[in-house]
Amino acid sequence: MNYTYISEDKINSLKTLMNLISDYERNIFHVKKAQADGIMNVLDATNEIQMYKSKEMRAKEQFVKAVHVNKNGSPKKIDREDNDRNMWFTKLPGKSNRTFATSYESLIDKIYDFYTGSANDLSFGNMFSKALDEKERTMNNSPRTIERIRQDYKYFITKDFASKSIREITVPVLQEYVQRRTKELNPGQKRLKQFKGLLNLTFKYALYYEKIDKNPVNALELRRYYPDCKVQDRSSKANVFSPEEIEIIKAEVRRRIEHGHGNVIDGYYINGYITLIAINTGMRVAELCALKWTDIDLTEGIIHIHAQQLVRKNENGEKEFYYEDSTKEEKRVSNGGREFPILPEIEAILTELKALQKSLGIESEFVFCNKDGSWVKTNKYTAYLQRMLKSLDLECPATRNHAFRKTFNTNVLIPAGIDAPDRAALLGHTVETNERHYTFASRHYLQNARDKINALNQENRNGNDVEPAKIAEVNPGLTQKIIPFEKIKKAETLVK
Repeated sequence: MNYTYISEDKINSLKTLMNLISDYERNIFHVKKAQADGIMNVLDATNEIQMYKSKEMRAKEQFVKAVHVNKNGSPKKIDREDNDRNMWFTKLPGKSNRTFATSYESLIDKIYDFYTGSANDLSFGNMFSKALDEKERTMNNSPRTIERIRQDYKYFITKDFASKSIREITVPVLQEYVQRRTKELNPGQKRLKQFKGLLNLTFKYALYYEKIDKNPVNALELRRYYPDCKVQDRSSKANVFSPEEIEIIKAEVRRRIEHGHGNVIDGYYINGYITLIAINTGMRVAELCALKWTDIDLTEGIIHIHAQQLVRKNENGEKEFYYEDSTKEEKRVSNGGREFPILPEIEAILTELKALQKSLGIESEFVFCNKDGSWVKTNKYTAYLQRMLKSLDLECPATRNHAFRKTFNTNVLIPAGIDAPDRAALLGHTVETNERHYTFASRHYLQNARDKINALNQENRNGNDVEPAKIAEVNPGLTQKIIPFEKIKKAETLVK
């Protein structure tokens, strides 16, 4: 707000006037709505609107008299032209030309809007900024969440839509806009849900502060827009590495550790060690980079996973990495994290790394640290991982560390017979998330199925009875439906 030449002791009285004007505007809006809905007749509504407009104008006049002044405190000139146009005019600070209006009331409105700036702005863009600012100050969201919402806004919201008054965005207007942007951008279903989230954030804020009387987002049915969304590739090839590919990655890491790579000539290939632990635990990259030696209990054989490395922007707008003592699934409220068993291969890697750090004189509280003891940053590790996988010509869209999580679940935990709740607990997410996003068929599922079906068909051709155990290999649930003939006979006898 531009309080030009206003002393500090007048600020509170000016804010009181602004709140009063906002109340009058809200009342006018509700009276018009009541008339449109048939709750009030035209005469009563007109009288009430005129009353509120008169009060609003008097309050604006008081505000203008207080702020629209010269350096010496005298009122700036507000006058009318003495010519055929007969326009009202004044000179606003910083403006080279006069500001004109056809009526005195219109000129007062223009002066008021000039000094209050965005305080009286009902555009969608302004409402979003205020809503996000309030969310950031009051909801204890992570900086990453706030930044993600900002990026979604830049991605989905056009300048024309941002400038539109939030009161003009009705259900049909919003539905048409969402449909058009979905067709233009072809986002994934998850991104579309985030779009609805930022819309809901904005309209709920406007509803709470009585700028509108209904939230049009409640009428949005996202499934109607799914046909225009990008289809996610759910094949195992697009999400997980095969066991053979994992062995190729491990061999390459070992080659770089033993023979050097780039500037690494002393075996301290720290990114490679992160990769080996990621393959064997399915830990998130943020959890790996925040792992401390105090989280490793070789005696009990447990890794305590309870923290993550996050990033935010500091006051200068620069990236700042910080330690968050909670995991992603805990949503910034620590419940003690989770534990992961230290298997022989994991123990061997950690023991090797600890010994190497000791021999090189590297001291750090973090397991994965640079030579100066500082922790490895997530962006540096993921950049290395992408380069390494590209050098191996491995095709997997989830080339970042996340592919190892999905691979560990699909190629290790499921074949080991670990059930869904335990898999979810080990990886640190819900059972639903594990089943929907982390469980994929083996790369060799077609050949496996072909071999088992061929074996059964061969026995049928030989005239042999198919044993339930053979059927169970193809369909474990099918054996529960097989009832021996003798049992059926006895059941029929009982019925008779």
